Amino acid sequence: MVSKHAFEAVDRLMKDICNSDKIFSGKIVILSGDFRQTLPIVRHDSRTQIIENCIKNSVLWDEFQSFSLFENKRLTAKDDNFKKWLLHVGEGKRSNEYESENESIYILDDLICEFEEIITEIYGRQIITEDESTHDKVILAPTNVEVIELNNKILSKVEGDTREYLSIDAVSDEDGESLFSSVPIEVLNTLTPNGMPQHNLILKVGVIAVLLRNLNIDNGLCNGTRLKVIKLMKYSILCEIISGNKVGRNVIVPRIDFVSATEDIPFKMTRRQLPVRLGYAMTINKSQGQSFNNVGVLLISPVFSQGQLYVALSRVRSRNNLKIVLSIETNKCMKKKEMLHKKYGNVKNYTKNVVLKEIL
Repeated sequence: MVSKHAFEAVDRLMKDICNSDKIFSGKIVILSGDFRQTLPIVRHDSRTQIIENCIKNSVLWDEFQSFSLFENKRLTAKDDNFKKWLLHVGEGKRSNEYESENESIYILDDLICEFEEIITEIYGRQIITEDESTHDKVILAPTNVEVIELNNKILSKVEGDTREYLSIDAVSDEDGESLFSSVPIEVLNTLTPNGMPQHNLILKVGVIAVLLRNLNIDNGLCNGTRLKVIKLMKYSILCEIISGNKVGRNVIVPRIDFVSATEDIPFKMTRRQLPVRLGYAMTINKSQGQSFNNVGVLLISPVFSQGQLYVALSRVRSRNNLKIVLSIETNKCMKKKEMLHKKYGNVKNYTKNVVLKEIL
């Protein structure tokens, strides 16, 4: 979802181009979106600032006429209860006092599985690269750390020889007098700022990868495009596109330069690396807008921002193909735990659900 500042910038640009004072220079503008989903990322800001950044708080919002859609077209099965439950998750509806006090929601037993079983539940005991059904499966997690760990575990289950691609890292010293220009390369190699690939990228022929940058939109190479690796070359990889409107097209993905955002680390860092990451697991935010036949959701560390749980649970096409791993932490006070269990059910079945009702 776009922020109000980007939205208003488009309005100003169109006015300048068309030399007009009318909103969007008098052009018809159609927007679509779901405010139950994640909002634009506003780093280190308060709840109030995050809400203020929402497009609904733009001075232009009142100029639009809103229409609501009510039918869930992603779900293939006619499971009305699951559809209603997803809406309850997205709208932050609470069914008891415990959910209200803990900003949480209850997950039914049949959706829950253990951490040790999640890979098998989604991908099976053996991952066969020729099996195209693998293209339509994913495990989602809130953080990059968990995603990297999951992808490495799944990679070890894929047969074949590995090839390691090492990045070229440096401190971007634009002024020539940076205090951080002497940071050792070995330290830079350990960093993975948001949106960057890892320093040591390990791939195998046949694995699934996700593109991290827009390379060629006309050819289907967009940020988030899913790829199947066909050939591993010295400085590039040959891939088949397996998502979007260019499915089946073969493309070459070269190394490119990344520049870190200053919010992640106290200096600008450049990294030359292949713009991909293994795609068996991905962050919840990265999955927004996509649909899958089989979805696992890892919630050992709970969601932390608006709409993440709703996005994660609503990526699947059928309730029967959804599995969730919850935190194994238990309440240390056994007496309180027993009391909560009698009143609200198994407290271990609750997970955090962050919903900013001010923007719905």
